[in-house]
Amino acid sequence: EEAVFVLQSLCFAWEGSMKLGLIRTPSPRATDVSRTALYDELALAGSLGFDLAYLPKADPRWLMPYASSPKLEHLRICLDASAFGRISPSDLEAAVRSTADALDGKLYIGIEMCSQKSSVRSRSEAQNFETLFAQDESNPIDHVASRFPMRPPCPEVVGIPVTGCAQEAALAAARGYRSLAPSWLPLREVARHWPAIVAGATSTLRRTRPSFWHLARTIVIHDDPAVLNRYVYGPQSPIRAYYSRLAASGLIDQDIDEVLKQVVIAGSVA
Repeated sequence: EEAVFVLQSLCFAWEGSMKLGLIRTPSPRATDVSRTALYDELALAGSLGFDLAYLPKADPRWLMPYASSPKLEHLRICLDASAFGRISPSDLEAAVRSTADALDGKLYIGIEMCSQKSSVRSRSEAQNFETLFAQDESNPIDHVASRFPMRPPCPEVVGIPVTGCAQEAALAAARGYRSLAPSWLPLREVARHWPAIVAGATSTLRRTRPSFWHLARTIVIHDDPAVLNRYVYGPQSPIRAYYSRLAASGLIDQDIDEVLKQVVIAGSVA
């Protein structure tokens, strides 16, 4: 099989021009090999000029040996708070403080934002994470500093909409968070996010900007259109399988072929 270059999810941010970022879920087996592989991917993203790497389920202690590497000098990293519950408070404080200092403040914390559409379990988890990071809804960032006594700047928070609805993006903006729209979000819902973010920020007298909004998409690169078509739309496509699983979970309510046309960007480097 011909080599196909795939970034299962790529994060876009706008700040005058489009910037690219990597979403990478680490291997659940925390071995030295998997940690080294994760670092190699982050180093490659940094060398390619990527702006942000979001690491769902990553243990912040994994990054401590690599955070000061010159290869990560220009890369901002967002850790997922859902991984923090497995770490003791003292270890978590040390890991976040050390990593944030080594990254010179380029560390973000991602938490799930849940609307009434979300499951009870997801709402409960999000509330637990916000208890960890937010003293109240009006000024969550100050509590990060008190929970982790680091030198400023303190970690920013990225709100991850659980169901992808615009209401959750508005909630993130109202609390002063950045927002990351998931890769499976259809275009009709993507179009609702930015107005919701502006409305949410305005409701609490906050300022926002387009660079605070990140949109994930799947990117596939190959010079042969036939290979691209097979890899994205074919019956054995891993990308089709991934989005089919999301559809089975209830997150996607459209025909899979239509979803793939909206959420996958496929083409050559030419």
